[in-house]
Amino acid sequence: MSQILRIKAKMKDLAVVKKVAKAKGLKITKKGEQGFYSGTTNGVGIHLPNWRYPLVVGENGEVSYDNYGGRWGNVKELNSFVRDYTAEKIKTEARKKGYSCTQKKNNNEIKLTIYVD
Repeated sequence: MSQILRIKAKMKDLAVVKKVAKAKGLKITKKGEQGFYSGTTNGVGIHLPNWRYPLVVGENGEVSYDNYGGRWGNVKELNSFVRDYTAEKIKTEARKKGYSCTQKKNNNEIKLTIYVD
């Protein structure tokens, strides 16, 4: 059975959401009503590879999706997007405070080093 799911992670910085989506080459649907199999929700749509319906990030940062238990989209793509968003958000906040940082990717792992003086 299809149902709209919400994850506990919040993506409150839409600029970072869009930056990560662009870096990954993903289609972004402008803010508005986004359709799922069993309903709709409002927010910015991010079209993950091989997903039938978009990942939707609402104004409050709530993330919604419908992948029908993995039949309409591999959860690995969602996990990858959440991981990349988290890393980019950390780097953004560190830079705001005047810190520099480096990033290394190794398979499904990201290592961030933040330099404080």
